[in-house]
Amino acid sequence: MYIKELQLLGFKSFQEKTTLRFAPGMNCIIGPNGCGKSNVLDALRWVLGEQSFAVLRCAKNEDLIFAGTAQLPPVNFAEVRLILSTEDQPALGSEVEIRRRYFRSGESEYYLNRQPCRLRDIQDLFLSTGIGTKAYSIFDLRQMREIIAGNIRQMFEEAATLAKFRDSKEECQRKLTLTQTDLTRLEDIIAERERIVRSLQRQSARLRVYQRLKQEESRLRLRELQQAYRELNEQLAANELEIRKLEDTAAEITLQLRHQEEELRQLHSRLVGIQSEREQALNELNQRRQTLSELQARLLMEQQESEFLDRASEELQKEKTRLEQEINELQQIFNTALNQLENANSTLRKQEVELQHLQTESRQQETTVITSRQEEEQERDRLRQLWENEQQLRGTIIRLEAELANTRTTTERLTEEARRLHQQLNQAETDRNTLQSEFDHLKHQLDYQRQQSTLRQQELAAIEQQLAELGREQRHLEEQKTNNAAQIARLETRVARSVLTGAGEILGEVTPVSDWLEPEPGWERACEAAFNFLLDFLNTEKIQPREFSRLLDRFPTERFGLLISSLATAPLPECPPPADPAIIGALHQFVRLRTGAPPLLRSWLESFAVLRNSESLWSMIEKYPASRFVTADGYAYLGDGRLVLAGEQAGSMVILSRIRELEQGTAALNERLAAIEKTTAGLNEQRLQLQTQLDKTESELRLTEREFYALESRLSTTAGVAAELQREYERLNAEIRRLNGLTGSLTTALTEHQQELTALRTAIEQSEQKLARLEQLSNAAEQQVKNELKAASELLAQLAEQRARVRHLETEIGHIKQSIEDKSRRIGEITATMARHHERQQQLKDSREQLNSAIGQLQAQLAEAEQSYARFNLDDVSAATAELEKNIAELRNQQQNNQNRLLEYRLQRAELETRVRALLDEAKSLGADLSQFSPAPAESADELNRLEEIRRRLAALGPVNPLAAEEYEQEKKDLERLLFQRDDVLQAKQNLEESLKEIDRHAREQFLNTYQEVRLHFQQVFRELFLEGEADLVLVNDADPLQSEIAIIARPRGKNPKRLEQLSDGEKALLAISLLFAFYRVKPAPFCFLDEIDAPLDDANVSRFADYLKRMTEKTQVIIITHNRATVERADVIFGVTAEQPGVSKLISVSLADYRRNNPASSLPEN
Repeated sequence: MYIKELQLLGFKSFQEKTTLRFAPGMNCIIGPNGCGKSNVLDALRWVLGEQSFAVLRCAKNEDLIFAGTAQLPPVNFAEVRLILSTEDQPALGSEVEIRRRYFRSGESEYYLNRQPCRLRDIQDLFLSTGIGTKAYSIFDLRQMREIIAGNIRQMFEEAATLAKFRDSKEECQRKLTLTQTDLTRLEDIIAERERIVRSLQRQSARLRVYQRLKQEESRLRLRELQQAYRELNEQLAANELEIRKLEDTAAEITLQLRHQEEELRQLHSRLVGIQSEREQALNELNQRRQTLSELQARLLMEQQESEFLDRASEELQKEKTRLEQEINELQQIFNTALNQLENANSTLRKQEVELQHLQTESRQQETTVITSRQEEEQERDRLRQLWENEQQLRGTIIRLEAELANTRTTTERLTEEARRLHQQLNQAETDRNTLQSEFDHLKHQLDYQRQQSTLRQQELAAIEQQLAELGREQRHLEEQKTNNAAQIARLETRVARSVLTGAGEILGEVTPVSDWLEPEPGWERACEAAFNFLLDFLNTEKIQPREFSRLLDRFPTERFGLLISSLATAPLPECPPPADPAIIGALHQFVRLRTGAPPLLRSWLESFAVLRNSESLWSMIEKYPASRFVTADGYAYLGDGRLVLAGEQAGSMVILSRIRELEQGTAALNERLAAIEKTTAGLNEQRLQLQTQLDKTESELRLTEREFYALESRLSTTAGVAAELQREYERLNAEIRRLNGLTGSLTTALTEHQQELTALRTAIEQSEQKLARLEQLSNAAEQQVKNELKAASELLAQLAEQRARVRHLETEIGHIKQSIEDKSRRIGEITATMARHHERQQQLKDSREQLNSAIGQLQAQLAEAEQSYARFNLDDVSAATAELEKNIAELRNQQQNNQNRLLEYRLQRAELETRVRALLDEAKSLGADLSQFSPAPAESADELNRLEEIRRRLAALGPVNPLAAEEYEQEKKDLERLLFQRDDVLQAKQNLEESLKEIDRHAREQFLNTYQEVRLHFQQVFRELFLEGEADLVLVNDADPLQSEIAIIARPRGKNPKRLEQLSDGEKALLAISLLFAFYRVKPAPFCFLDEIDAPLDDANVSRFADYLKRMTEKTQVIIITHNRATVERADVIFGVTAEQPGVSKLISVSLADYRRNNPASSLPEN
């Protein structure tokens, strides 16, 4: 897997779509500071899901979008697309495409293979592959500082692929938390349910007391209702008599009111006629008054309008005179301004001709200056180029001298190192052989201990499984036992065992009739039908009369049937069964009597014939109506017209049979539970022994493992040291030979460059002399041009002043002309307005004369109308009407009083009827109909006192739950179900805790293995890059490696620092790079993106770093941002990032691999 393509659009400084097509090998990104190289790394981090603004170098998401420049507008979104080649992973296909987009509106989108997805989907895809925002596949100076600070644990976790263990552990811990929450909730619910069950048990007892009292209260209340019903009927009869009297009185008052109202209607008709004539006269009078008022108001308005027109005409005449005077003054000013404008235009033309002449001469001189300056600039560029060549040549000479001295020093040092390495190599081989023999012995011992631990774990798991199965079986049997007990309790309630016990306490020894009978299986219903009511009888030897009252007082709501043995001595008359094919035998053949049974029961059994089926029952009854028959399915004919039908669950025989079956089942369950408890105790003892043996074995195994890993680490270190020493010895010999050849070539190159420097210095002196001559000529020409430009500037200022004066005069003349025209137009408007005012004055004068004439006529007509209105008189008719209305009002008061009394009696009747209906409804709810009862005698004082006492006891009981018994049974079942659930949750909690321990064990093993491998490779890489010295990694806390910090120890050649901060920047960088390369040896990532991590290194270290980086491309794609030439020379593809304008990045790419293939004999081109 490697990065095939990275495409940026609108991301930070990349305004246009920019595509980087990376090679599988080594890729370099170069460019000046600030051009946007690191934005490529930010884009890769962002598309892989990075969310930290600090890592992305921004303050908010909008900062990732191209913000625009002075020439380019901002864009609305940023998008990065990443294509990974996955040909080595067929499960992912040939390519994987990831795309992320963010809009300024705040919307964010992720795409995986062109399909919308979540960030979690992308993270899951690269889980444990070494790719991600937190993995070491992306490395920069910030992470380098983290390594120096000792924060390297995250890199170890990524290399050890602990992410999946961490996710599994978090999931397991989450489930454990939920399980604990469920357990706590169940405990709370169970405690609450237990409280409810206890409460319902008490409520059920109260309910039974309440029902008994309620029955007695209903009986006494019914007597009370009968008495109240009789009294209410008497009150209703009296009420009806009063209502009839009041209705007769109301009819008489209504007849008198009709006569009086008829007379009143006649007077009203006469009064209405007179009032109509009077109102007509009044309307005519008011109309004339209204017309007179309107005419007077109109006259007043016309007089006011005439006065206003007179004043307006005077004002207009004054304004006209003023405007004529102002027009004469403006005409004189206009003529003067025209003369001034003509003089100014003449002066302006003369100045323009003079300015044109000066500009022509100035342009000629400027051309001469420009030509001279161009020659001067060309010579200056040539001189600058010579200086740059001189500086480069001097730098090259200095570098060659330093390289020559460094090469000689290095050759001497490497010769001494090669001799010392040869001695160390011999010692390392001896140590490795000794450790190998110890390692083989310890490995054999470790395999044996692991095998023993696995066997004991398997045995322990088998026992745990057996215990779990026995636990589930035990809970199931306990549940069955509880259900059997509940069913037995319900069935015993149905056969009234408590009543039987109480009767035995009073009567002495009693036996239910059903206990004397033992029917064969399947004949219970036949026995129920044949004995019917006798089954509920209690058999006793004798009874005293006083025991009757005791029995009824004890059980007032029960019914008792007693079979007294001393009185039931005579047998029943025999009823021999007829001979018929439908008869299969007598009942006593299928139902056996116990010893000591009363003779009456035996006679009863022998009197019944058993039929084959119920279909033949009717035909046998018709043939033998005096015989007794019974069938196995519960039909019985008693020979006297009585027919009994017994249902499957109807009688006590079936119930008692079911009780016996349940008791036998409970006894079997108890035996099985005892066997399970015994087996469980034995298994627990075996588990304890095995657990002790397993703990001991694992303790020994851990000690052996620790010795094994320590010895393995020492052996690996020794073998690695030996191999590394051999490689280093060979490399040093090759390096010495290369340095000897390099010394000769550097001496020759130094001599040639010194000769070139002498020639270059002579050319620089000649160019400086020529440049001085050209500067003198240019300065003289420039001075002459400046003088001419100064004169032209003064003339141009005069010309501008004159033009401004001309424009001012033209504007002033235009204003005067416009003002004259406006005033003339206003004079015309005033003249027309005055003419209209004069015409309107004449019209108003004529109108006022007509209005005065009309007003006089209306005043005369108004006087006549007032005399006509005064003739009407209504006093007599009004007096008669008032008298009638007074009489009618008195009658209405009488009628209202009568109606009120009638309403009171009717309301009283309705109330009485409502009370009667309430009594009837209450009696109906008690199962009685008061309308069918004969008049009841008055209640006695004892009954009233008893009723009050019952009510007080009911009130003392308070509210009673009528469903307490049913709720108690239901809640009890729910409580048993919750207890079973709690056991399951406890088992789940135990399983999760064991899973957590297993996850920690696997993670610990994985981490320690990775730690040992990284540690070994870190030591090897450190020696390769530092040439000498030693380094190591140390776990701070061996007891808890998953949480322990990891310390770095580094001792470069000739140094022994106490802290890593005491190292130089270059040594710190090389140390961090050594650790990074060690991780890539243990777990190579698909690609490695490095950001200027070689910046602190010197030339020699950069070369070693670049060589190692090139070797790493065999397994990992490398992308590096760098400024070092040695790193760039080893790249396959170079990407150059430039900024043609500030804030906008451009990209160009060059394939050095193609260049090398096309030019195999040439080196890289010089800059």
